[in-house]
Amino acid sequence: MTFQTAMMTIGHYLLLAAGLILLLLFILLAVAFILTLFMRLFADISFKTVDGQIKKKISIRFKILFYKLDLFDIDDFDDKNDAESIAKNAAENADSKSDSDKNTYHVTVTDEKISVQTTESKKSGSEYEVIVHTEETASQNIEISDDSKTIVLETPDVVSTTDDVLTYDESEAPPIEIKNETVETTEKTVIDYEFDKSESETSETSGTPVSDENVGAGEKECDSDDEDENKNADEDEDEDEDEESTLDFDELKTEIKRYVDLSDPEQFVSDSMAAAVRISKALVRLTSDLLLRIDVDQMNADIIYGLSDPANTALSFGAVHSFKASVYAYLAEVETKSKNSKKRKKAGEVGAIIRDDIHIVPDLIEKKFVADADMSFSFWIPRLYIPTLRFLLNKNTRWVIRRYLYPYFIRQYIRTWKSDRKERKAEKKQKKEKKV
Repeated sequence: MTFQTAMMTIGHYLLLAAGLILLLLFILLAVAFILTLFMRLFADISFKTVDGQIKKKISIRFKILFYKLDLFDIDDFDDKNDAESIAKNAAENADSKSDSDKNTYHVTVTDEKISVQTTESKKSGSEYEVIVHTEETASQNIEISDDSKTIVLETPDVVSTTDDVLTYDESEAPPIEIKNETVETTEKTVIDYEFDKSESETSETSGTPVSDENVGAGEKECDSDDEDENKNADEDEDEDEDEESTLDFDELKTEIKRYVDLSDPEQFVSDSMAAAVRISKALVRLTSDLLLRIDVDQMNADIIYGLSDPANTALSFGAVHSFKASVYAYLAEVETKSKNSKKRKKAGEVGAIIRDDIHIVPDLIEKKFVADADMSFSFWIPRLYIPTLRFLLNKNTRWVIRRYLYPYFIRQYIRTWKSDRKERKAEKKQKKEKKV
């Protein structure tokens, strides 16, 4: 056997081995894909804020054919941390807010709902038909003003229409004369309140008043008592800071800087706004399509939040409320225009949940976060393939990944990971040298 023949034989065996490996990988991927066709995910998620801390209960499990698999289960709830304690904390916060008299900021929240109802009656032979067409238009405006400037947040109008048709025979019910008429009703709710700029500063400071009865007991005893009181006060403040640290995101700034490229903050803010505008429509459709494809057993949320700056709170609330209204408008359009009756019914049910059971309220007075949310839903994994692929293949999504996520997040994460790996290798090398 010559050298050339031996090399050709070795090459054939290598190609055969590579082909077998690729075939095995393809079979594994095909089996995994087939298993996902019979995979159903169940999720139960609950969040509650108790004594300044977020308690969570998360249970996620899979079901493949007849086998059940618990992915993970987290339960931080305590028997004492129930709805009564949450209501008590909310009442105390409400009482503390009502003590302010001096007001500087002026906030006006206007909710307007216009309902137009048209009634039409028809008679054909011995049957009567009454058609009631209802069209509702809801809008919300938020106006925040102080001595120098005014911020107005307007959300898009949400329009929903319903048609109710009633039919009856002349023999079953007496003829009723119903005039063809149109009735328009307007419901307008205005919430108007004011607050002081200095409230957030005064609420953060705390002190212990000095009484005159403690003065005549001796200088040494007073000094020791004062030191003990100061120590106790410092310990209480440290405990309060520990409790609030769970909700304070300032300590994450260093980590964010490590994994996000903030070398040019102004350009980062500009690109973030551009990315949000580009991806908003595709993200609204993805959220709506996912909600239409899951089976919701329970979904409700009551969230009250406030940032350190009231202006940032107002702007963030405007963005969140606009996204919520856009999802509801998309579901309302599906409910009225879809040809599938099951899809229309599902869109109406999910739209009612978003409209009535999910409440997000801004707190423009103080920095806080209070949440009470319960969600229980399930879905088949294959039903998410189409909306997810549609979202990923969208040109705006690809633009955001290429021009925004990669340069600011992915590339910076790779750099940080490489530098951390070098540091770990250097530390291991130093330890080995010390042992030697």
